[in-house]
Amino acid sequence: MGQPKAAAFAAALKRRFAGVEVTVVEGRALPDTALELMRGAAVVVDATDNFPSRFLLADAARIAGVPIVHAAAVRWHATVMAVAAIGRPCYRCLFEDIPSGVTIDCATAGVVGPVCGVSGAIAADRALRFLQGGLSGDTETTAHIVTYDGLKDRLRTVPVAPRADCPLCSSGASISAIEANRYMGQPCEAS
Repeated sequence: MGQPKAAAFAAALKRRFAGVEVTVVEGRALPDTALELMRGAAVVVDATDNFPSRFLLADAARIAGVPIVHAAAVRWHATVMAVAAIGRPCYRCLFEDIPSGVTIDCATAGVVGPVCGVSGAIAADRALRFLQGGLSGDTETTAHIVTYDGLKDRLRTVPVAPRADCPLCSSGASISAIEANRYMGQPCEAS
């Protein structure tokens, strides 16, 4: 209470892990800032609430060579996907591109608080495992998406196959730079 989330999180990490270096960067991840925000990061945790921001962070992390953990929660459902810095599959293997006309986010659909907690806990687990070097080649974790159904209290791990024609991580990848027009079709409000 009374302080920015990023500052509170940094303080908690420093208390829990003596000697850990945490740099708080206040600002928005936008097409012209995303790659700079990735510089020096050991892992990125994506907890944004819209598709343009998710794709921007996914692309920027891949281009920068930084592992990323995508965490989402809408209504009673949560998903988490850990993506290695240079491995496959990536976020675009699961969701090819920003869906047009889709506005399923917390603001419009709502979210149940404890579902966010489940998503956050799984994402934190994956991020800490990346930091400890445990997920680099772990396809049992990085080639899967974890889903949680709060109504049925069911946690599942579902394999995700790399797409042969993925524009981000395949051998013929066409995305090698952040181009603003790719993400600006809808609001891009990553923070």
